[in-house]
Amino acid sequence: MVFDLIPCEDGHAQERAYFSELAEKVQADELWIADRNFCTIDFMFAIKNQGACFLIRHHGRLKKWDEEGERKHVGATSTGKVYEQQISIVNDAGQKMLLRRITLELFEKTRDGDTEIHILTNASKKLLPSVRGCEC
Repeated sequence: MVFDLIPCEDGHAQERAYFSELAEKVQADELWIADRNFCTIDFMFAIKNQGACFLIRHHGRLKKWDEEGERKHVGATSTGKVYEQQISIVNDAGQKMLLRRITLELFEKTRDGDTEIHILTNASKKLLPSVRGCEC
């Protein structure tokens, strides 16, 4: 269901060019679910700073993060085993944010040959258990 959109005359424009406009649409207590192209430190901080949560697939280009805890098995879905690990990211202003890095270890490879999918979230375990996050 579409609730809002950002019109763009350039159909070939990269969606990251519109992150500032998109961040203005974030409302407190929302959960933003996004694919890996939206996985940037600035965008995740913009969502958090508006009092909202996110569930975003981890992009391989986001390499600036630190482990804050051990990876733990927390359950399974119909497509794989679910693990979670606490990590942290830091923005250019030096602000630190703790996240959960949820890993879905797939029973079958994707068409691209991936065996794992990683998802980042700032939502609490109570609000969004890791297994439920993998089902979104």
